[in-house]
Amino acid sequence: MNQQMVSEAISWLDVQASERVLDLFSGIGNFTFSIGKLSSKVIGIEGVQEMVDRASHNATKLGVENAEFYQANLADLNGNEEWSKQGFDKILLDPARAGAQGIVEQLGQFNASKIVYVSCNPSTWLETANLARARLQNKQNACAGYVPADRTSRVHGFI
Repeated sequence: MNQQMVSEAISWLDVQASERVLDLFSGIGNFTFSIGKLSSKVIGIEGVQEMVDRASHNATKLGVENAEFYQANLADLNGNEEWSKQGFDKILLDPARAGAQGIVEQLGQFNASKIVYVSCNPSTWLETANLARARLQNKQNACAGYVPADRTSRVHGFI
């Protein structure tokens, strides 16, 4: 199920070789390493330093040289983070069940052409997707999707 979910989300993201991708809530690199195989650069952002350390170690071990990982509180970004100024073509979000409402306000600053949201919680997905739609209404090609992380339901949504 995990590999299918990763493949489907990355297919929606439609990563091109010249693109820079931001992976928010990256954990230990579940999506990051697959994105790295397709993009010129992928930046993984995670709130837990131990996961960032593990992801960096895994990148070295797997030979994924175009991946970088940073620790940040994604609910409290100020736009001055080193990684946030790099510019991104696409964004993938895979937050915990609580959702990604705290980062929605900042998504527009990245000027990404596409955003894919992976969630295992339909209610927080809907809340975050509605916020994103309101904040990104002037952005072309903004996209959000739901792919379950478990086998309890299957819902796909785009905004």
